[in-house]
Amino acid sequence: MRYNLATALAEAGDPRAAAMQTILLLRQTPDNADAWHHLATTMRSLDRPADAAAALRHEPECLRDDSALWVWLTKGGN
Repeated sequence: MRYNLATALAEAGDPRAAAMQTILLLRQTPDNADAWHHLATTMRSLDRPADAAAALRHEPECLRDDSALWVWLTKGGN
């Protein structure tokens, strides 16, 4: 369900919300390879190549509430 929402948000032009939904999904199912790929794709669209690379490596640190990525997404950083 969250994966479909994340995909719909990305297609609707809201990659930040899509990334947040994908991270929430990965917190529940960290072995979801499709979700990791979706997160990487979304990070590339947001011009965040380091975060995209971390997602491709399936780094669980980027899923934490205190991660730089989550803080950036939730605080609306540029």
